[in-house]
Amino acid sequence: MYELLEIYNRLISNFQEPYIRSFYDNFCFDHRFIGIVGQRGVGKTSFMLYYLKKYYQNSDQAAYISVDNLYFSQNSLFDFVSQFYKEYAAELICIDEIHRYENWNQELKNIYDSFPKLKVIFSGAQV
Repeated sequence: MYELLEIYNRLISNFQEPYIRSFYDNFCFDHRFIGIVGQRGVGKTSFMLYYLKKYYQNSDQAAYISVDNLYFSQNSLFDFVSQFYKEYAAELICIDEIHRYENWNQELKNIYDSFPKLKVIFSGAQV
C-alpha cells in the first residue's frame, strides 16, 4: 500500500495544472460514488489529480491509485481501501483505470457498502 501512496505523492508534487476545462469547477460532488467514463486521453486522470491537488494536497486522508499498477496483481482493491481507510481515516480515494481491474463492479459495491463515510471517484475508458 505504501508504494502506491508514494506514487500518489510524487504525482501530486510534480503535477502541472492542466488546461482548466469549464466542467472542472462546475462538477457536482454531491454523491459518495462518482464514475467518470470517457475515451483515452480526454483528461480523466488529470481531472482527478487536479481535484486532489486543489482540495487535498496536504492531507493524508485522500489518495489517487491506478488499478493497472502491478500491486493489484497480488492485492485486492478492497483490501487496499480497507487498509487506507483504517490507517489514515480516509475521506476520498480516486481510482483510475477501473476497467482494467477484474471484478471491479463487485469490489466497488463492497467498498460502497463497507465504508459509508468514504467518497470514491473512479474512472475508466470506454472499451
